[in-house]
Amino acid sequence: CSKAAVAEFHRYHQNPSVKVHPDLRQVVYCEGIRKGSMEEFEFLWNQYLTTNVATEQILILQGLGCVSSSELITLQLNGIASPHVRSQDKNNAFTYVINNPYTLPHVSRYLQQNHANWAASHGSYTNVASAFNNVLARLKSDSERDAISAFIESNKNILGQAAYDSIKSGLEDYETNKQFTLRNRDEIHDFLDNKINGGAATILANVSMIVGLLMLALAR
Repeated sequence: CSKAAVAEFHRYHQNPSVKVHPDLRQVVYCEGIRKGSMEEFEFLWNQYLTTNVATEQILILQGLGCVSSSELITLQLNGIASPHVRSQDKNNAFTYVINNPYTLPHVSRYLQQNHANWAASHGSYTNVASAFNNVLARLKSDSERDAISAFIESNKNILGQAAYDSIKSGLEDYETNKQFTLRNRDEIHDFLDNKINGGAATILANVSMIVGLLMLALAR
């Protein structure tokens, strides 16, 4: 399925006038970016800049959110902070990036280094706090947690009391969630195992459908 999606992305890259089937765009864009390089990223970003169709912009932002290298993560975050991404799409575009756990340390460092630009582009330091808290809600690294804690202590006056208190609360939630997971690890494992086994047939059917659609698209 991944190979077929990448092949369709390369086909689209070579001939942008023939669009990817609408039902396949999300997976094709994502796999093309996940397995691609700067060239693929710049191509899809340019497609974003040249379309005025809101639904297509969202699909492209979802695809760009699948970046898998620190360089491209930085470029995507720069893009989100730029005027090119509509204010109403910025939060969703950020979520698409941080839904990939690999990006979290990179995103955390980016926010620490570019907090002023993020605040300016999103309206206030309250939005910086929200970004950090969204990272913390997904983070599983105490060292990264400690880095965020050190950052807010060093920049309390810049952040402002409201943003500082918000991130401080996010750090407390991180610790609470960590302790809950440690106490209930076995129960959570059993629950997830049952969900995975019970949903195997549904997953197989969905994968088969996607592969079939990709094969139809490639046969055009």
